[in-house]
Amino acid sequence: MPASDFLALGGLSCFPENLVLVGNILRAGSLSLVEGIIRSLGGTMKTVLIADDDPITVKKITDSLAPRDYDVFSARDGEECLKMAREHDLDIIFLDVIMPVMDGLEALRELRKTSDVPVVIMSAYGNVEKVEEARQLGIECFLSKPFDSEILVDLLDVMFP
Repeated sequence: MPASDFLALGGLSCFPENLVLVGNILRAGSLSLVEGIIRSLGGTMKTVLIADDDPITVKKITDSLAPRDYDVFSARDGEECLKMAREHDLDIIFLDVIMPVMDGLEALRELRKTSDVPVVIMSAYGNVEKVEEARQLGIECFLSKPFDSEILVDLLDVMFP
């Protein structure tokens, strides 16, 4: 895959055909005053699923999103991820590649049979073949572990302004 096919920023690789950045929205830091007012006047809480067998990663993401009014669920493996996806109206899934029971790519293949929910793949192993397979299945981004949780928050701010 040519380097021009994706946008990389601090461990986050996004594919332009799946994610459009408008202006200077992707930034470090907290919500702007205008965004805060819009959310308080009628913004809806977004539902996030974190599918990862590492409790430290799940806690890191949950702690980053909780103050920003995201409803966060977690799954420890691919099968549990699919179960949660059936039970909840999810706005986005953060999906680890390597998990027990069912890995993230197998879960993504199954998920795509019934859902087009946005998915961000996370992995400590940047295997090009796995990233390309996930990209063909329509992921929004690839997040390389370890990552700064502010990058994840900024990504959500862009996707759900």
